[in-house]
Amino acid sequence: MRQIRLVTETFLDQPASNTAISAALLSLTAESKQPETLRLFVPSPVLAFGPQDLRCENFSKAVDYSFKHGFSPVKRLAGGRAAVFHRGTLGFSWTIPDDSPQQNVESRFRLVSKLILESLKALGYSANVGEVPGEYCPGQYSINIEGRYKVMGVGQRIVRGAAHIGGVLVIDDQDSIRSVLVDVYRQLDIQWDPNTVGSLNQKILGEKRTTVEIVREAIISVFESEFDIRKDVLSKSVVELSRSLEKSHSIER
Repeated sequence: MRQIRLVTETFLDQPASNTAISAALLSLTAESKQPETLRLFVPSPVLAFGPQDLRCENFSKAVDYSFKHGFSPVKRLAGGRAAVFHRGTLGFSWTIPDDSPQQNVESRFRLVSKLILESLKALGYSANVGEVPGEYCPGQYSINIEGRYKVMGVGQRIVRGAAHIGGVLVIDDQDSIRSVLVDVYRQLDIQWDPNTVGSLNQKILGEKRTTVEIVREAIISVFESEFDIRKDVLSKSVVELSRSLEKSHSIER
């Protein structure tokens, strides 16, 4: 059975710490110095900008609004448009050794969406894979609730010898995500529908039903049914490399 290291540590030293950890894992995995690793973590409040966002004329104004709403701006590891992480979300980062990473992009998207979808259905949610018209940071492998509210986004980064697939699942407080993106997306000239922002605990779905911890354990359970999961912590080499990469993923005022 395929073996995967599971890490649930959260790194909050700097706003870009979790992104830098993912970048370090990708680099070392590509060099066969780290095993396949799944990270599930609770992030600090950050707004992760994609490469296209960085080139926008009003990017500096978007950064100002990010700070104004209490989110530290960082640079995404994967592609896509600006996405929001906070303590009511669950970040995931899956680093996979692969000699042909480009050929397997779609299969990785399908697999991670399938596994998270199964996790949400096990918790009783009417979840689906697919883009909601007008959703933020749109993607065909997003996960939505009832075909109306986006609750999970995912992106990929590939290098020679490895791939990283990661994203965010929103459990609580979709309002703060909507609020910051209204201002930030206006500066980035992104057309979207703010009503598509969702969370697993939004009132329209009824009483509060879950927590970050419950969702994390549901995801772990599904992964354990498919893989040989070995719980562990990150090695010193990963943490040290990540610290040297933090600055490259940070955005200053």
